[in-house]
Amino acid sequence: MAKRGKGGDKRSAVSGPGDQRDWKDSIHQSLLGCMGFSRRFRKTWDGAVSLFDYRNVGSALSRALDNGDKAGAVSKADKPDTGYAVWVFVMSSLICFLTLASPLVVSAYLVNTQSDLIQEVTNTVQPRIGPAELASPLLLLFIVYVPLGIALSVCLEWAAFRFLRLLGGKGTLVQQFSLSSMVALASGLLSGLNLFSPLPCLDFIVIWAVVIASAYLFLVVVSKAYAMVHGIDRWKGLVAALFVALARAAVMYYAVVYLSSLLGVSAQIRL
Repeated sequence: MAKRGKGGDKRSAVSGPGDQRDWKDSIHQSLLGCMGFSRRFRKTWDGAVSLFDYRNVGSALSRALDNGDKAGAVSKADKPDTGYAVWVFVMSSLICFLTLASPLVVSAYLVNTQSDLIQEVTNTVQPRIGPAELASPLLLLFIVYVPLGIALSVCLEWAAFRFLRLLGGKGTLVQQFSLSSMVALASGLLSGLNLFSPLPCLDFIVIWAVVIASAYLFLVVVSKAYAMVHGIDRWKGLVAALFVALARAAVMYYAVVYLSSLLGVSAQIRL
């Protein structure tokens, strides 16, 4: 019995360093994976920023598309895949939500500050915006831009893919998702202009800047991306881009109207 115990002690002593090495290797592989993922997202971020320069649209889309075509020239982690594209869609939806929710909170703070000043001067109780009044608009924004926005983006891209196939497109769904997710990230970055909307005299400028830049992304960039992926004429890509833009606007509008009545929110939300 004693010998068996010593043998067990020896085995545990031998297996200890091996387990430690496995633990260190797993941490090392996790760090390498995080570094590769951050490097890949940085490329997508840079590509999304380049889309706002019309001269660089073609090269930015080509670089993203070549990652899937030149399999031997890029690492496996850089190849387009549906999972990564959906993750980029999620990130763009979260950015849109945060850039719209932040001005709402700031505006409520400014209103409360003004109410406090008026109350000091007039000695009359002024209405204030508290957490209870902000909860419903923030919940509405979250539902519209995060779960609904993500599901809508994925479903509309799949519908556009089938539509482009009917028009003679030859690309793959993975390639289309890769480029469309980069455009969605650019749209999320564009929504950052909403952070300036609480500032005096800038709301009107922000509205028109977002409208013009959004039209540019959908009518110019998305149509070109569809044409590049599927090897079709530019006007066919434009038809598909218009289909996606109009369908998205219609669904978002009716979703906002329905959820606003359901949650008792009357504030207008910029789509």
